[in-house]
Amino acid sequence: MEREKAIESEEEKDEDRELVIGDNLEVKTKKLEEIEKKWDEHEKKD
Repeated sequence: MEREKAIESEEEKDEDRELVIGDNLEVKTKKLEEIEKKWDEHEKKD
């Protein structure tokens, strides 16, 4: 019984971790897109 609870809580932690990683990836992707836009604009000026 205790072991099953422990396994369930570990699985929940993994799910939470995946959500956090997903959010972080989205944020990083948006930042990269912003940097690429700025870089493109900078290159067009030259």
